[in-house]
Amino acid sequence: MVAFAAIVGLGERARAQAGYFFGWGSNAHNVLTTAPTGAKWTQVGAGDGFAVALNLDGTLAAWGNSANGRTIVPTTGPYTQIAVGWDCSFALRADGAVDAWGNLSTTTMRPPDGLRASAIAAGETFGLAIRADGERNGEIVAWGDSGVVSGAPSGQFVVIVAGAHFAMARTAEGAIAVWGGSTHPECANAGLIPPRYSPTQVPANLPRVVALGSGHCTAYAIDGSGSVWAWGGAITCSQTFVPALTYTEVTGGYGHGVGKRPDGRVHTWGPAHEPLCPPDNCSPLASYYVPVPSSLDLIPVLKLYKSHSARFTLVIIPSQP
Repeated sequence: MVAFAAIVGLGERARAQAGYFFGWGSNAHNVLTTAPTGAKWTQVGAGDGFAVALNLDGTLAAWGNSANGRTIVPTTGPYTQIAVGWDCSFALRADGAVDAWGNLSTTTMRPPDGLRASAIAAGETFGLAIRADGERNGEIVAWGDSGVVSGAPSGQFVVIVAGAHFAMARTAEGAIAVWGGSTHPECANAGLIPPRYSPTQVPANLPRVVALGSGHCTAYAIDGSGSVWAWGGAITCSQTFVPALTYTEVTGGYGHGVGKRPDGRVHTWGPAHEPLCPPDNCSPLASYYVPVPSSLDLIPVLKLYKSHSARFTLVIIPSQP
């Protein structure tokens, strides 16, 4: 376990949400011990053994697994948002352009030329953006994974979120769309596995949604009461057994989920909490679930990381423990 710096933004509100990093879980590639320091970070995202963060001044930092250029960040900002996939990342410039770096060995992972966006997200093998270019404002554009690209919904959206192999979007009215995943056995939806384990099988009674989150193959939605709705998971194990509390933010990693409560306290969950998950089947995932360190008990968390494939957890806190 290690403490380090928090994430990015501009203006007084962003400064109020900037802080230090605090992390726990797998320290592969020294991702938990080589993070930048200082109380100047406003956003953080994580992929396979590496992390990317946004600084208050709109610049980027990346550390951990450096394979395929994952930690060589662009410098053409200022940037306002980051999105981290398995081994490549995207950053949204203040002018709406989207930069990409990391494993871009195929052109399909490069954002479309001339794209202007208001929000971005990254799956393992695809990217998403909400257009901000005049008449097509609010429309979703997707690139990379053909299953996600072909399934992208029409209409106007205000929020997008990516799991490893599926995508989610929310309208201003609180309706959601979920698509993708059918080409990947671990979270497929084409009759290959029970609907309980498909992130695209949205609960029929889901009320108006105010926030979205995702894990590797798990979809999360927060309703107006602060309750978390969770569905999907892996073939043999899900990460849907969320503690029955109220939350303002929710996200996940490769084998665990993380939720932030209104008072800033953080809860985590994983296969160890899944009553319908046989322990023997969960052994590969169980090692990725690590309870919240007790040293974080009295420190309110400002922001959770965004991830779907990380084997560790990162949060932003206002002071060092």
